[in-house]
Order: sequence, then structure tokens, then C-alpha cells
Amino acid sequence: MTDCVSSGIELIELDKVIEWEAPFGGIIAVDGEREIAFRQGDHMKFRTSRSGPKNVDVNKAIEHAQKAGFFRL
Repeated sequence: MTDCVSSGIELIELDKVIEWEAPFGGIIAVDGEREIAFRQGDHMKFRTSRSGPKNVDVNKAIEHAQKAGFFRL
């Protein structure tokens, strides 16, 4: 575990572009799966939107398929 640096918390409006120049190097953990490494001086743009990847509740999907008879032979 390493230190986390933050200059605070800011509510970001949907589709608003935030630009940032990194004063240090590090890694951004995007969604628990993807990681983006950056170096000091890198310039980045961030934008939040609702068009990101869909989340699937695998347990509910399997349960629904089972109740609907999908797995019957």
C-alpha cells in the first residue's frame, strides 16, 4: 500500500471535461480491472458519462436463466 495524494473532492457534472497535468507519476485504477500509468508532466483529460460499460449481476442472470428453463436438456 502506498500513499494516496488528493487535493480534495469535487462533484463533476456529466459530460464535463476535466483537464489535468500530473505533478507526479502514478497509476489510475479506473474500474478495478483497468489501470492507466502516467508520468510527471503528462496531460490528461477526463470526462464522465452514462455511456460506459454495462454491469451484469452474474448470479441474478444465472438464476433468471435457470428459472426460465434455459439449462433444461
